[in-house]
Parts: sequence; structure tokens; C-alpha cells
Amino acid sequence: MKVTLGQIKGAESALGTLSNQALPIQTAYKISRLIKQVISEISDFEEHRKRLVEKFGTTDPDTGIITVTEENIPLFSEALRPLLETEVTLNFDKLGPKDLPESFNISSSDILQLEPFIDFV
Repeated sequence: MKVTLGQIKGAESALGTLSNQALPIQTAYKISRLIKQVISEISDFEEHRKRLVEKFGTTDPDTGIITVTEENIPLFSEALRPLLETEVTLNFDKLGPKDLPESFNISSSDILQLEPFIDFV
């Protein structure tokens, strides 16, 4: 399956929520394999995002924390956009409604974030 790094980053929290649900064993296994791949992609993404923060940010002398200054936010966002739009291939087949239990509870916002990975209809 092909997804963008932006979709993966956006689904990070929702995947965590999903992994804490009581799921059929096969679905739980598939989700755990997906999460392992997602963790790897997010780790790589964060390395590159950090470089951009360092490039467009300033270091607070007291805390050592680097933040992107307000005037550099547009430049940072412009530089980050191609990274977020980068397509990656995950070894994962999209789940369908039959893979989820009837008692499955998840928020509407999580559903939106999980749409690249689960066909809810």
C-alpha cells in the first residue's frame, strides 16, 4: 500500500488508539505489523524534520531547545511540505469492516486519520 508520510504522521495517535482496542487476533497481528513499519517511517521522518527545525530555528540559550521562529514558519512549512507529501510503500493490505468487531469504539477524528489503512464502509 502506498501512503504519504503526512498520512502516516497524521495517523500516529489514532494507530495507538487502535492498538489498544480489543481486536480479533488476526486483525491485532496485522495492526502490530503495520505499527512496526509506521514507527520506522516516523523515525526517519523525524530525523529530517529535526534538520529543518535546526535550519529554520533558533536555540534558546537557557534551555538549549530549538524552535522555529515566527518569521521562519512559512519557510519551514514550505520546506517540510515535500517531505510530508513523500509516498512510501508499506507492506500492508487495507483492512475492511469485517476485520473489526461490531463493538469497535473509535472517535470520528480517529476514523478520518485511519482511512488510508482501514475501509470503514
